[in-house]
Amino acid sequence: MADPLQYPSRSSFPGQVLHGLSRVLFLAAIMVAVAAVWTSSDASLPMPVGPWLEVHPARFEIGSISQGLSIPVTFDLVNRNPKQPVIIFGATEMCGPLGCIDGSNIPVTVPPGGKARLQFMFRAGSDPVFEYDLFIYTNAPGQTEVALKIVGETTAYVGPEHY
Repeated sequence: MADPLQYPSRSSFPGQVLHGLSRVLFLAAIMVAVAAVWTSSDASLPMPVGPWLEVHPARFEIGSISQGLSIPVTFDLVNRNPKQPVIIFGATEMCGPLGCIDGSNIPVTVPPGGKARLQFMFRAGSDPVFEYDLFIYTNAPGQTEVALKIVGETTAYVGPEHY
């Protein structure tokens, strides 16, 4: 069977040399391309698979808190993308029977591959048990909304008028 990369003049010595040289150059070009990709600076910093933004803790357990009292709630953010910052530009700030939430340091920029802290003040509402869904809004592709939870139980408020 004939080699598909053979030149038509198989019997001539210059044709055989040229054919062998072209194969060597072709393989060398492939090896150089693979080496360039392998040793590039981006090869050590792969793009994250899945969400860019990690939030710790995703569920903040307050425990027991008196109705109407406020407590600081802190979440640590990790940007898994080594090339682009993630900006937290908003959050659900609502008041209701579960409680009230106020974002004190928004907007927050999480640097590429870095960390940042997100702080809220949570004021306990009237419901005896609460599981407050807090959503933060980001510029991360495919992750423009991230759900966080604040959970605990509310006890009756005992203020100075009760003493």
